[in-house]
Amino acid sequence: MVTTEEYVPSEASVEVYVETAQDIWTIAGHSESEQIGDGWVRYRRFVSCDLPATRLKIILRGLASARPLVQNISAVILSA
Repeated sequence: MVTTEEYVPSEASVEVYVETAQDIWTIAGHSESEQIGDGWVRYRRFVSCDLPATRLKIILRGLASARPLVQNISAVILSA
């Protein structure tokens, strides 16, 4: 599970990827979201991953006038 707090203007985007196997990156779509105020949204993303450890890749896209912001990033590997 990956949790982020994001402020994303309409011309911007944030993509979160999880390494699900050696050098295989899977995009983590929004599973849950919660408005937390002033345009900020808390997102929770759930991705199936069988690795004991993994990496995240976060791509921020936007113009100089519309930059996305991300804070309070956390990730937890849940095992069955």
